[in-house]
Amino acid sequence: MPTPQAKPALLMNRAYPTTASNSCRMDRIRVWAWPEDSRNLSASDVDMSQWDSGDYQLAGPDGTNWLSRTDDRITGAWVADGEFGFMWTSNAGGQRPHPYVKVARITEDSMTQIDELDIRSQNATFAYPEACPNNRGRPMGITPFYSASNPLQNHVIGVRDDYSNGQWDLQFTKVGTNGPRDDKWGDYLSCRQHSSVRLTWIASGFTLQGGSLRRDVEPRVVHFGRQRYRRAVDRWSQR
Repeated sequence: MPTPQAKPALLMNRAYPTTASNSCRMDRIRVWAWPEDSRNLSASDVDMSQWDSGDYQLAGPDGTNWLSRTDDRITGAWVADGEFGFMWTSNAGGQRPHPYVKVARITEDSMTQIDELDIRSQNATFAYPEACPNNRGRPMGITPFYSASNPLQNHVIGVRDDYSNGQWDLQFTKVGTNGPRDDKWGDYLSCRQHSSVRLTWIASGFTLQGGSLRRDVEPRVVHFGRQRYRRAVDRWSQR
């Protein structure tokens, strides 16, 4: 997928299995770079800790499975401050009993892994991530779907920055009441810099409210960020 904020090159990526092409255990991603002034693509394979793909399952109280169409294609990506970042949904496996968001940060110059700041829980599921840095590079906004004791899809936003000590600080925007009757859900999420001073974020998402049909979809558009940027945002909005 093309990455937001990419200037010198178009970056694309793909996950690869550990052994045969039908393996469900994965351990690397391939990153392609295509500079604006070149006709040639270059590719780098970057090793990761293993993750699982295969048949995603999450049974809701109403018998629906909103993960039925999930796979491990990359849904979130960015370029900022000398690094690339990629996010995708890993299936449950090993010591991780629930599907979770796999996160990989890679150095821009050497194409080596920096770290893997996965978003996971022993008691909850995270899926379909989308992310974007603010204009300072390292602070990161994110929006995924989430479910825990209520195994329905809930919309979540979050930030990782110096305030959160490098961890993901997540908040609900809306709790869903139903699962999709046809088990169809997807990565229809977006997270972008707010257009004022680009220190905060705009995220879009959705939940089901009061029913399991498409007419019961309630869209969400959320402006979020740290309180320390409130004055800058207010100044812009009052112009």
